[in-house]
Amino acid sequence: MLLLVVALSMSLTFHKLHTPADIFQVKDYKTLEMVIPKKDPHPQDSTKVYLGYTRKGLVFYIKMWQKGKINASSRKRDSKALSEQAEDAVYLLISTSEDRENAYYIGVNPLGTIMDKIILSGKLAEWDGDIKVKNNVKKNYWDALIYIPFKDLSYARSSWGLQIVRVIVEKSEIQLLYPSIEVSPEQTASFKLDFNYIRPEKNYDLYAIPSFRIEHKPSEDPVFKGGITIRFKQGAGTLLDFTYKPDFSEVDVDLLDINLSRLPINYPEKRPFFVEGSSILKSPKNLIRTRNIAYPSYGFKFCTTQQKSSFGTWYIKDDSLGTVTFTRVNFSPLKNIVIGTLLNANEIGYNVFSGDFTFHSSKYHLNTSIQYSRRMDKSSNFLQAEISRDILQGLKIKFLARDVDSAFISPLNYLNLYFDGIRYYLAYLNYSKFLDRKTLARTFLYGKYMTDKYTGDLEESSLSWYFTYAHFPFVASIGLSTHDRRYLKWFGISDTKDKFITISLAYQISAWKNFYIEFPFGKYLGGDMINPEIGGALSLHNINLGFRLNHLKSDLDDLTITQLYGEIPLFFKHTLLKPYMAYKVDKKNDINELTLNAVLSYQPSAFSGIFLAFNRTYDVTNGKLDILNGKEVFKIQIGTYLIR
Repeated sequence: MLLLVVALSMSLTFHKLHTPADIFQVKDYKTLEMVIPKKDPHPQDSTKVYLGYTRKGLVFYIKMWQKGKINASSRKRDSKALSEQAEDAVYLLISTSEDRENAYYIGVNPLGTIMDKIILSGKLAEWDGDIKVKNNVKKNYWDALIYIPFKDLSYARSSWGLQIVRVIVEKSEIQLLYPSIEVSPEQTASFKLDFNYIRPEKNYDLYAIPSFRIEHKPSEDPVFKGGITIRFKQGAGTLLDFTYKPDFSEVDVDLLDINLSRLPINYPEKRPFFVEGSSILKSPKNLIRTRNIAYPSYGFKFCTTQQKSSFGTWYIKDDSLGTVTFTRVNFSPLKNIVIGTLLNANEIGYNVFSGDFTFHSSKYHLNTSIQYSRRMDKSSNFLQAEISRDILQGLKIKFLARDVDSAFISPLNYLNLYFDGIRYYLAYLNYSKFLDRKTLARTFLYGKYMTDKYTGDLEESSLSWYFTYAHFPFVASIGLSTHDRRYLKWFGISDTKDKFITISLAYQISAWKNFYIEFPFGKYLGGDMINPEIGGALSLHNINLGFRLNHLKSDLDDLTITQLYGEIPLFFKHTLLKPYMAYKVDKKNDINELTLNAVLSYQPSAFSGIFLAFNRTYDVTNGKLDILNGKEVFKIQIGTYLIR
């Protein structure tokens, strides 16, 4: 949340254009105002914004002066760094109705990479627009010409709202067009268009995405496979997908972590079929983990989003879980209220009905939610209530309580839920304050308590405190954590307590220009423990390379994981190499493994490309490369418009 003392009203003028290039003839412009790390209406690295629209779309030309180095490296659409404002970028927040409930959220970095999402009832959701961007990067500035077609927007013939945010990561600087209390659809500058002038194109597309691939596994003959996705898209709100024999070999690998709770790590979903539209599925506690659907043979998906409601349904045939269906409806009867329901059924018997209620008050900076879910095949219930509030500027508190009957966990929700038959309570307090234009102090207190619902026995308790002092780009923190994980007794661990200190130092410029060291040490499950981690990333001539080294030494563990990864653009445009290497040495369990992974892609458009993926895991215990598993995939994917 971006904070400022006052908010001002502002009205904008958009100029009528014949072509997007006519924006360069517009004389008047708006400038952005610095709000972080201090308020300054005339920042040294100034920004000019030119606004216009053709009959078919909105046009923005933004020129951004920058004397220091320009930091941007993401080349993949909707990249993590661009989504998290971890590199230089400019962001547009466009609310297309007078009530300002929702908004389109579009980001562009100096390389021309696009992030396009939508904010629905305060939540960030997936959205793919046919956005066109042209960029220039010069010695002391960069600019962006952005075109957004009306056909991809759902809008009302009323006044709209606009906010523009510029991020300069090296200076930890944020500039705004509309100096508001917070960056949200409600806090935007108003503008009006001549809707009689607008002549949008057809707002629906139908296209086929066939793919042809050759797969090879060690000691097996190559296999030829084919698949296809048929997609219908109407405007910004409706998507219909059918996929048959999908392949996700080009999806990014997961960077390995060490979890001191000794529970499996819940890595995020990355496959496009499941990611697109997934925001509709979100409830206060998600009960569908689509990543557990590991072997889909075919699937159907329909999602639609309107001003006050959204609907999504999935039907998937999985080679392991059988037929899986889930449907969710969200309805917002009032501006600050969302009511959601979820229905799930599948062959393995996990049949769930769920309902939830969420309330948000901007005036009181209050968020509350309650969720009730019932697993009908087991007559098992789930109940959760949550409340959070920004009490003062920079001070936030949160409380959560959860009650879960036994037999609620299933193969479809495991890892989203680790335990059933429990009562669980969580509370945290967070306070952040800028001491000057580049210095931030933050303290964080977190506690949780979990008991067996039926016996009242303690299953887990923890209390953690952290203090962070940041003089950007340098960040230092210290923390103290104490845990009693009595559920570990089920794994034969008698002493379930730990208490350790964590010290960390970081140098953070951008997603691909950083270095950090983290050092937890103390008592862990009956003995001494150290768990140092060192990592960093560097971008040189648009070649991005990163590394991570993690070591856990305790009475129960002697584990080291070394990882190297990168994004390397090659000589041809739209060609990218993404290498990955992990070397894992687990002396306690006599594991010595080397994993090599690489994806070489040529992707001139979002739905067409050529991909070559390689994966191998070797056992190197005896000093030899003995293959444990692996696969190579050569894939050609051709997106073809049937109706446009």
